[in-house]
Amino acid sequence: MTLDLHTYASTFGYRFMNHPMLQKDFFSSFTHPASPAWKDALNAAANQLFVRLQQLDVNALPISEYSRRYFSDYLRRLHYGMECGCYLLAHAFPEKEVRPEQLILCDYGGGTGMLSLLARAAGIGTVCYVDIVEDSGKDARTLAAALGLEAHEYLTGEAEVLRAWAEKNGKTPHAVISRNVVEHIYDLKAHLQVMHRAGVKLVYATTANPANLLTDVYTRRLQRKAEWQGHAGRWKKEGDIPKSFFEIRKELLREAYPGMSEREVVTLGKASRGLIKEDMFRMADAYVQTGKVLAFTRHPTNTCNPLNGNRVEHLMEEEEYLSVYHAAGYECTLVLGFYDTHYGNSMINRFTFLLNVLLRNRGSRGKYLAPFVTFVAHPG
Repeated sequence: MTLDLHTYASTFGYRFMNHPMLQKDFFSSFTHPASPAWKDALNAAANQLFVRLQQLDVNALPISEYSRRYFSDYLRRLHYGMECGCYLLAHAFPEKEVRPEQLILCDYGGGTGMLSLLARAAGIGTVCYVDIVEDSGKDARTLAAALGLEAHEYLTGEAEVLRAWAEKNGKTPHAVISRNVVEHIYDLKAHLQVMHRAGVKLVYATTANPANLLTDVYTRRLQRKAEWQGHAGRWKKEGDIPKSFFEIRKELLREAYPGMSEREVVTLGKASRGLIKEDMFRMADAYVQTGKVLAFTRHPTNTCNPLNGNRVEHLMEEEEYLSVYHAAGYECTLVLGFYDTHYGNSMINRFTFLLNVLLRNRGSRGKYLAPFVTFVAHPG
């Protein structure tokens, strides 16, 4: 009988994990700048974490239903998740001589904490988890504790909270990494300015790549649904309001401006798409004073939750991103992502393998094919 990695490790223990016949290669799908030693350390850590995550009984843990669904979905593409984690950490610390125990890393917008888990498994000296949702941090800590891989700090908030923590503790992160977070940040310019003042390197990956036509079409569909129908569904979090963003903005306007006609409410509600309520009210105040309505965005579908500013997969072209990074003082480079080659269907895997080969040979033009892109930014 042939034993797979999961069965072998659970039967005979982790001391056999470094056997070459058992090791999965989590670096085969992409190019990277990591030194051989750092690559090997990350690959070994990913192999161990891969098995431990498969063994974890998430249903036995006291976490939210949202985190439980998210974790289960992550497990369905666990190999790809490990690859993406290795990819981000390889770009975060490409130095030839990496001493993990001396490094300070921030997992920004950490969600269930998967990047933090890999960083801890790889032996990074200080791992700081940050998320704007307090319950996400609690769930991430619970999951990490069950695996014996807790981050050293769990913070609730945004960039300023991380900067204050770094200043107070004298632990400026050598790198801040995130996966599918930057496209949700309401004021990216302000965020980058705070990060630049903290003097940290950024490695931000996002699937919201409008250069990829299929991604652009799919994302615009999500945005239209959130704007006009409501953002509920399997990824609805506790406390989310299952109303369309347009309806929420109209309700806010009716309450704040009781003398405004319904026609004016509708007009301002449409024009303020993509604005958090405080900015929407500033637009409405300007209208009351001048009688003019100034549309906020020219993009046809970009939108956000007006109650908290959380953007729905905000679509920005490469040039727009680079302009904002440069304005904040960062030197920024676009790095192409890669496709998952570990689906259950071998035909799909052959196709995605070929796509990855094409991505490696198309240079900057590969962004039109890339499933995600990453902005690697160094403070100038």
